[in-house]
Amino acid sequence: MTKVLCDISALRYYRTPPRYLYALPPIPDFDTPYGRARLRQSPVATGIIHIPIHALSFGRDRLTSTLVKQHLWTKDMPAEAIVDTPFDVSVTSPLLTLLMLSTHLDPISTALLIYEFTGSFSFYSPNIKMDDAIYQSVIQSEFKRLDS
Repeated sequence: MTKVLCDISALRYYRTPPRYLYALPPIPDFDTPYGRARLRQSPVATGIIHIPIHALSFGRDRLTSTLVKQHLWTKDMPAEAIVDTPFDVSVTSPLLTLLMLSTHLDPISTALLIYEFTGSFSFYSPNIKMDDAIYQSVIQSEFKRLDS
């Protein structure tokens, strides 16, 4: 299974400023028992994306885990439905994320999410752990990497 975030996990990823993702270690693998065991210690998994992680699955292999919730996709993916990121994880496109989220959102929340994905506004409030990680990265002279 490739690491593809979808549903609410993809939304939380899109809402996070890149400087927080650069400052923290990459999210562990979902497909190995060792990687899933490390999810609870991962600041990205616990502080940004939150557990359970919603992952897109393309095969018939069903993962049974309380840490990862799989969303099975059996058809061909639309063009540009998966976005590669520099953070060792892929994400469903904003349009596919909106499509997946719209099944359990009310119409007003869906409309607000459309405005958010088109760049009108965004919701994000970092917690203290994320701010500390940024502060430590700036202290370690990684400021250029955080703002690129």
